[in-house]
Amino acid sequence: MVWVVGGRGGSGRTALAMDLAWAFGQEEDRRVLLVDADAVSPDIDMALGAVEAGRDLGSCARVDQVIRRLAELQEGRVGLGSCLWAPEKASFHCLLAPLTEAGHQIVRREHLDYLMDHFLTPRFDVIVVDAGPITVPPSLSLRFWADWATFALIPMRTGASDLRAALRAVTFLEGEAGLTRDSCCAVSLTEPGMSARRLRAELSAEGIDLHTRRWTQRGASLARARQLPMAAVDRSMAGPISALVEQLGRTRQHGSHVG
Repeated sequence: MVWVVGGRGGSGRTALAMDLAWAFGQEEDRRVLLVDADAVSPDIDMALGAVEAGRDLGSCARVDQVIRRLAELQEGRVGLGSCLWAPEKASFHCLLAPLTEAGHQIVRREHLDYLMDHFLTPRFDVIVVDAGPITVPPSLSLRFWADWATFALIPMRTGASDLRAALRAVTFLEGEAGLTRDSCCAVSLTEPGMSARRLRAELSAEGIDLHTRRWTQRGASLARARQLPMAAVDRSMAGPISALVEQLGRTRQHGSHVG
C-alpha cells in the first residue's frame, strides 16, 4: 500500500495520489484502489466528478455507506464494484471519505479492519491512500492506514516551511507507522525554471530521498476541467509519475531507496 501523507496545504498531496493511482492502473491486469482518507479536507470526490452541481453522485462509494452494507457484501447480495466510485476514463476505483460528521462517527476501527481483510485486500493489487495532513492527535483514519502502509510519499514544495513539515511527517511515520526512512520519500512539485538541488541536499542529510515532478498551470487546469488526474491529460506529468511507480516497484522487490 502506498500512503500519501503529510505536507502543507497546496503541496499537491491529492494530485499526487490521483496520479499514482492512474499510473499504477496503466499496468496490465493491475487492479488499483484510490482511497480518500483525508479527515481534514477530502476533495478527491470533487476532483474526479463524484460531486457535481451540488449532487453527491458517489454517495454509495463513501466509506460510511460501504460500512452500512457490510452484511450485504458478506452475503453476496451486492458486489464490491457497485459500492465504489469508478471515475470515467480512469483505470482505478475509489473509496471516498464520508461527506458529513455523522458519517465520520459511523466509521470505527473494527469496521475498517473487516473491510480491508475481507474485501479490499483480496480484490486489489495496489491501494493508494490520500491520508491527508498529519494531525495531533492523529485521526482514526490516519492511525488505521498507518498500520497498513508499505511506502510513504510526502508531498512538498521547495520552501523552508515545506521542508520542516516533511521532517515532521517522517518523524510521525517512524513513530506511528513503524516505517524506516528507506520506505519514505519526499515528492516535490517544481515549476518550470525552479531547482530542487538545495532541497535535495538538505533532505539527503536527513536520510530522506527526494523525487521531483514538474507542475504546470496548464496541466492542473486541464485536469480540473476533465475531472481526471493530471498525468492522464498532460504528457509532461505522465513520464515522471510512471518513473516513480517503477521505482516503488523496485523498492518493494529489492528494499532499495526510492530516489
